[in-house]
Amino acid sequence: MVYMALAAVGVAYTLWRTFRAVRMRKRIGEQLVSGTSQYKSLLFTMVCGVIIPAVLTIEGLVKYAYLAALLVLEMICAEQISRFYLGTAGLKVSDEFIPRERWVGYHIDDGHRPTVHVHVGGKERPIPLILRNTSEITSFEQAWNQASSAQ
Repeated sequence: MVYMALAAVGVAYTLWRTFRAVRMRKRIGEQLVSGTSQYKSLLFTMVCGVIIPAVLTIEGLVKYAYLAALLVLEMICAEQISRFYLGTAGLKVSDEFIPRERWVGYHIDDGHRPTVHVHVGGKERPIPLILRNTSEITSFEQAWNQASSAQ
C-alpha cells in the first residue's frame, strides 16, 4: 500500500509539473527559438524513469500493459517539461517563466552540443539551454536581440 501511495504522489507530481510547463509556455508571447534544457531535470527524471516504474513493479498490482502506458505518459510529460522556448515576452524553461526584465546576458559553449548559458537576475547559476546544432546559434542570438529590444 505504501508503494502505491508513493507511485500516486510521483504521478501527481509529474502531471502538476506538466500542467505548469504548458501554462508557462503560453506566457512567452511569439515563439522565436526552442530546444531542450537540463534545468531542474534530475529529480524529475528520477521520479519518471526510475522510482515510479520500480514502485509499480515491486507492488505487482499493475499489469505490464498499464506499466507501458504509464511509461509512455511519463515520457510525453518529460518531453514537455524539458523543452525551453524563447519568446518575445520571456523565456520558458522547465516549468518556470522568466520575463525579459530579469535577463542579464548569456554565453555560448560551442562543444559537441551547442549550449547557451543564460544569466538571470536573482539566480546564482546560469541556466543551460541546449540547441540542436551550431547553425541555431545565430538564430538564438537574433531572437535574443529581438526579444531584448522589444522591452
